[in-house]
Amino acid sequence: MQTLQEKQYIDHVPTQLKYWADKMYEAEFEGRWRQYHESKAIYLRFKKLNEKGVEYEPNF
Repeated sequence: MQTLQEKQYIDHVPTQLKYWADKMYEAEFEGRWRQYHESKAIYLRFKKLNEKGVEYEPNF
C-alpha cells in the first residue's frame, strides 16, 4: 500500500486512456461484461478529456 507521500495525485490522461482501453478489451475478450462496462465508462471519461486537450487530471 502506498503512503500519502507516495500516492500520485495527478493522472496522465493519455496513459490512463491506454490503460482503460486495454482493461476494456481484455474484459470483453474474457466475457466479463460488468468489468467491461465499468472500464468503458472510465475509458470514455478519459477520452472526453483527451479530446478537449487535457493532458493531466487531478484524482483526489
